[in-house]
Amino acid sequence: MKKYKSIITKIPTLYLLIIIILYWFDTAILFNPVAILLISLIGIFLIFKNNYIGIVFSSLILLINIYLIFALTSEYREFENYNKGLPLLLTGLIIIITNILSAIYIIVSSSHRAQAIHSHKIELEKYN
Repeated sequence: MKKYKSIITKIPTLYLLIIIILYWFDTAILFNPVAILLISLIGIFLIFKNNYIGIVFSSLILLINIYLIFALTSEYREFENYNKGLPLLLTGLIIIITNILSAIYIIVSSSHRAQAIHSHKIELEKYN
């Protein structure tokens, strides 16, 4: 049961990793500094379990997705017939909302772990 719980808790992080890799392939640029930075941050977060990197990475994802909301609405307004742009809007909103929820989950879980580690260190210092 513990094994499944650890896998389930990594689903938002793995989802964001897949989205970043798909973004990198979609740009068709081998040296994409944005994708390399985000994959590096998510790799450090997954390998070293650094909570502060998780918070920074998720905050970057949130900011990028807020920008994408504005870009999506701007693109949607360019359609003369709004019904033709509806699939674009719905698909984009589903992806963006999923990204935002994943980032919020990572921020909350990382901040809880960081707070637990910090409070555990304070308790240990009291006894020393």
